[in-house]
Amino acid sequence: MPKINKRHKVVDKVQGQSFERKLNFDNSLKIDEESRTVPFIIISSDNDGERYDWWKEEIYIERLDVNGANYERLKTFFKDHNDSVDSAIGRVVNIRVEDGQLKADVIFGTDEDSEKIFRKYVDGILTDCSVRYKINTVTVEERKDEPTLVTVTDFEIRELSAVGIGFDKGAVVGRNQKREEKNMPEELRKELEALRTSIDALSDEQKQRKKELEKMEKEEKRGAGSQNADETKKVLDAERARTSEINQLVTAGMIDQERANEFISDGTSVDQVRKSVIEENIRKSSAARVVVGGVPGANEMRGAIVDSLALRCGVKVDKPHENTNMFRNATLLDVARAITQYNGYDRMELAQRAMSSSDFTLLLGNVANRVVADSFEQQEGTYHLWTQNVDLPDFRTRNEVGFKNSNGRLRKLGERSEAKNIEFGENGESWKLESYGEKFFLTRQMIINDDLGVFTSIVNEFGTMAKRTANGLVYDLLQAKNEFAKYKMADGKTLFNAEHKNLSSSGAKLASEPLTAARTAMRRQKDGTVALNINPKYLIVSPENETIAKQILTSEADISASQSGVANPHKGGYELIVESELDANPWYLAAARKTIKTGTLQGTNGMPVVKENNSSLSGTEFECVFDFGLFAEDHKGLYKNLGA
Repeated sequence: MPKINKRHKVVDKVQGQSFERKLNFDNSLKIDEESRTVPFIIISSDNDGERYDWWKEEIYIERLDVNGANYERLKTFFKDHNDSVDSAIGRVVNIRVEDGQLKADVIFGTDEDSEKIFRKYVDGILTDCSVRYKINTVTVEERKDEPTLVTVTDFEIRELSAVGIGFDKGAVVGRNQKREEKNMPEELRKELEALRTSIDALSDEQKQRKKELEKMEKEEKRGAGSQNADETKKVLDAERARTSEINQLVTAGMIDQERANEFISDGTSVDQVRKSVIEENIRKSSAARVVVGGVPGANEMRGAIVDSLALRCGVKVDKPHENTNMFRNATLLDVARAITQYNGYDRMELAQRAMSSSDFTLLLGNVANRVVADSFEQQEGTYHLWTQNVDLPDFRTRNEVGFKNSNGRLRKLGERSEAKNIEFGENGESWKLESYGEKFFLTRQMIINDDLGVFTSIVNEFGTMAKRTANGLVYDLLQAKNEFAKYKMADGKTLFNAEHKNLSSSGAKLASEPLTAARTAMRRQKDGTVALNINPKYLIVSPENETIAKQILTSEADISASQSGVANPHKGGYELIVESELDANPWYLAAARKTIKTGTLQGTNGMPVVKENNSSLSGTEFECVFDFGLFAEDHKGLYKNLGA
């Protein structure tokens, strides 16, 4: 049973992404050779297909809402997903929603390249096409014991091209069935006609046969008379033989097991099953299958490939896939070949196919996200050691909420009086997530040259820069620098202010007495008239003050006292944070909570995310995005000494 995606995981990963669907032909529409027009059903009414969430290794079902299609940019028909001028071979016209399906006509050009592709469609050599689209908005339905259903309600169709194997089994290019039958071998045509003659009678026979079998199975269990038992055995043996023959078609790869089970359950005869296979082969060169990510076998090899590439990139993999060693020495071209199933020897052609395959770029995106997460965690930074981080669901400005009309204590209740509802209100502190990021371009040349090292270095740098960004922003806020130079609390005052009673009136270098004064000031903070007795937990210093801070926190005796016998009141009293983002002289105290709060986007695990933006034959653009926000939650849990 496939895993079921959580809502935010799917939404976060697919919105803004570009995907492809490869469409196969049907017999219901006809090619107009005179006007050189091929009709297409771009999106069918029954277009559910499996996709694979490479980041979470989970299957989900993608459904396109025809009414959500934006096709204003769809003007040209290309070949091989190469959207260059030379690759343009036709005009896309008459796009319309009809019978719950998105349809369009393609009028082919008259130049040599266009003529070649058009003739391949007419002659049945070329049977498929592919649509590329960008997802803008989705809705998600979690279903019990079934993969999550992701309905794409707003998407932009960017390209229609002459490549691929079917994904949307109802999306079609017009064919002429009579022409196909005329050109088929005589023996095959006669077999088809004979099967068609008997098909109508089979339907009623199947239903009756099913009832009889159910009755006979019951009799067999009851141990009916010997004559009836013999007849029942013969019929049941025949049924077992029928089931076995249908399953042999599965073994031969002619139908999938799910379809075979339907035939077996319906009592379909072996002849009729074979007839269905014949018609399928007439309709297309190979049976259309909805497969994970559109690539046969991808479900078996994806874990091994991703784990092997991650290991090559220096990422620790706790439990690597059992087949990881099969790909440990694989080049990027080897991976591209496994994903695209291209068996030729033209490396440029292989690289082009890889760049036009959403599966290949998504796989690299999976590896990139492992690398960037590992780099983010490994990069030095101290902000997370003393600040509180929360997940935020969106990018809206949010106002923090606190108690109204509270003196910091509970009200006294009389013998029969009831507690009154305390009122909540916005305390005026507002903040939101901001997005930070960089982009890079993975080219065909990098794939051909197997520049996994370049790819790794860039993605590693993404993770490092993201950690530095978050760390730097926190200490910019603490020091009122850069974008926080004019930062004010809700009361209109700076974070560290004499009126907040959290700023030393005169700077003093770090020593026992100034530290005592700072601790006393924090303990004396009040909420109205109520003493809060805040106990500072962290001592935050620059590298210049690291040595004296360690002496103060580890010495048995007070290092500032004239007599060595005086005990050190600060020994082991604080956790030391040393941060190079700080200016040399100031030092700070921070409480365990309600100091600076940070936020990251829900579903990212607080990490930067690498995603594919645009892909073409020349390469794929990857973007690292880190969604991060922060604000000063309460001035009372922070204290600053300007130093000397």
